[in-house]
Amino acid sequence: MASAAAADYGKKRKKVSTKSLKIILLILIIALIALLGGIYASFTMQYQREFFQGTKINDLDAGNKTPGEIESIFASQAKDYKIEITFRNDQTESISADQIDYQYVPDDSIQKLLDSQNAVLWPKGYFQTTQYTVTTQTKFDEQKLTDAVMALPEMQDANMTAPTKTHVAFENGSFAVKDADAGTALNKDTVLAAVKDAVSKSETSLSVNDVDGAYASVADDTDRNALQAQADLLNKYAAASITYTLPGGETQVLDGTTLMTWLDQDADGNYTKNDANWSAHIKQYVQDLASKVNTVKSTRTFNATGIGAVQVKGGNYGYKIDQDAEINQLTSELESGTVTTREPNYSSREVTADNGGFGSTYIEVDLSRQHMWVYQNGSVILESDVVSGKMTKDRYTPSGVYKLAYKEKDRDLKGQIDPSTGEPSYISHVNYWMPFNGGIGFHDASWRSSFGGSIYVGSGSHGCVNLPTSFAPKLYDVITKDMPIVVYYSNGCKFES
Repeated sequence: MASAAAADYGKKRKKVSTKSLKIILLILIIALIALLGGIYASFTMQYQREFFQGTKINDLDAGNKTPGEIESIFASQAKDYKIEITFRNDQTESISADQIDYQYVPDDSIQKLLDSQNAVLWPKGYFQTTQYTVTTQTKFDEQKLTDAVMALPEMQDANMTAPTKTHVAFENGSFAVKDADAGTALNKDTVLAAVKDAVSKSETSLSVNDVDGAYASVADDTDRNALQAQADLLNKYAAASITYTLPGGETQVLDGTTLMTWLDQDADGNYTKNDANWSAHIKQYVQDLASKVNTVKSTRTFNATGIGAVQVKGGNYGYKIDQDAEINQLTSELESGTVTTREPNYSSREVTADNGGFGSTYIEVDLSRQHMWVYQNGSVILESDVVSGKMTKDRYTPSGVYKLAYKEKDRDLKGQIDPSTGEPSYISHVNYWMPFNGGIGFHDASWRSSFGGSIYVGSGSHGCVNLPTSFAPKLYDVITKDMPIVVYYSNGCKFES
């Protein structure tokens, strides 16, 4: 009986324990559900203020961020804004936010995205990504942007090259067909408008190459074969090279570098030879060469006997280029592409480069002192008093440096023809005639009994230099065309009134 009672008691106790366990378990489940519900509600409330995990706005990770936090990030990013502008030839420039007062402008677009978010569905953020794209509002100073764009190096006229067609160009000493070049000349208004549009859209890069009408252009409809034929013709002229050897050992070269500047060039860069202009350039070149070389009639400093330096101007002695002959020869040489080294064509030249062109063998005549000296190899070999032209404008002896024209014996010298009689104003026979300045020369004057002094002032010749009869043959024997004749007034040339 006792055993049975114990068994019944155990069964009753077991039933009580099982029931209590179930109650406890139920309480625990209810508590867990309440806890989870609270957590869920808490997150639901959180995601009424914040974006779900896995949310991206304009590639920004917006998860667990409020609209205000996101706008603060956008504002910070705006301060770092920069647009890179790429031009031809891979030239890149940039304009930064601080240059143009670039700023983010908050609006309600971010808040609207949050308002459209169902906070109850917050768990999905842990399993999927939600992407949003919004147009962020920005502002900038348009005048500062204009100033920044217009200050770019590529926008400066001095740095721009115009587009060219295929054309003939002179490079490295010869003519060649050069391909068309797109150049870098910009339509500034078009570029500026494109940059403003890109900045207003917050774009960070702009290729000007892709902007329609940004670069100036030119249609290329040239005939390359025709240009090549033109280049071949011009190269004949470019190949010519005339090296002039000038007095004093100096040289001057005329070659393609100069010749190409004598050609006409059109707006497309092509070179052509205009015969009239070409001839004018040749003539001018020879004239300039003559101006550089010619010494005839120039002022020279001469070391006069006994008195030192005197200035002598005029005469027919010295270098003088025969311009007509030089023009003809140069024209022919350029036409044939000649390469040569030579002297210019001279109609007159100096016999020496020594002593300022006088050398050490020359004849000196001082019309003020009425005396002449003959120097040979630096020493006086002859000298004599003389009588020169009467000091009136129609009879005086001109100063200058001269050369002997010729010499002749037994000559009748005649004055100007008298219109009323048809006869010469005088006829004088001389035994020795040595002209050096047209009708003026050295000759013997048998009709004179004295020479030197001041005879010439009131009773001088008609311009010739009168010599004693004993001196004239001596001078005749030694005078040659290679002896400069220096004629000067050491006290100045003064005419009678």
